[in-house]
Amino acid sequence: MTEIIIVLGIVGIIISGILPLFVNVIAAGKSAAHYSTAYKLADSKIEEYRNSNFDSLADETVTIAELPDGGLTTAVTNEVDGSVETEIKRVELTINWNYQRDREIKIVTYIYRGGL
Repeated sequence: MTEIIIVLGIVGIIISGILPLFVNVIAAGKSAAHYSTAYKLADSKIEEYRNSNFDSLADETVTIAELPDGGLTTAVTNEVDGSVETEIKRVELTINWNYQRDREIKIVTYIYRGGL
């Protein structure tokens, strides 16, 4: 009987030491999945902008259902390196979400009126 109590105590100590590692691995996996989703959405949205009408590019703010408290903000300007351009637009896309803390990715691209 004493041996069983000792074994259960040792197993309990081992499990209590390993359990936080499993919780951290699960949280890290979920965080990585959110980053992956955000980058895929950002890439998709940038491609959408590149394939849209140059003159219709405009600022945009939308909610992203795939991410917790997710949002996408796009800022479109004609200013490139401090000067105003008519043939090039600077598109800054920001995706933010909240998983354990505020997260954000930002992508900047330039779109030329004549295409790539």
